[in-house]
Amino acid sequence: MLKREGKSSLGGMSRKVLLYSFMVWLTSVLVTPILVVLTAMIYWYFAWYLRYSHEVGAPGHYIDPPSLKDVFYFYVFGFVLAIPIFLLFWLGSFFICHRIWPIRGRKLALAGWALLLVGAPSIIMSVRESLEWKVPLIFGAGYCLTMLGGIFFYRFPEPVVAEFEFD
Repeated sequence: MLKREGKSSLGGMSRKVLLYSFMVWLTSVLVTPILVVLTAMIYWYFAWYLRYSHEVGAPGHYIDPPSLKDVFYFYVFGFVLAIPIFLLFWLGSFFICHRIWPIRGRKLALAGWALLLVGAPSIIMSVRESLEWKVPLIFGAGYCLTMLGGIFFYRFPEPVVAEFEFD
């Protein structure tokens, strides 16, 4: 007699890919503003405060350290701008995860897809003259690094294989 163990690979795999994509996206959205603000604070301390704080007529303009209001804005804009990126990342990861490639190849393809999704908007936003060109590039680089970290840190979804047992 033929017994079937396991579940269908399509239904279980879809949930796994959604959960994997959500974890990578949420890690990127939550960690990037913290990293960017910490980097800005370190830059403020070493580039301006240590150099010009003891001088009476410090050259250049004063650089304000980042505040909690800046962190709040980074989170709001990060969530709003990252929702379409999450949907496209999920769609791309669904197609990439169903390929018959080694796991390393699928992770590299997914990393390339994430770089394209995050890098293209930040480059397009940095070209606009109304914005300072460094800010979108810094956020784009931060989101790229945290998405790549999430892709390679979290366990990659594997399909559930239906096993048959003969009695």
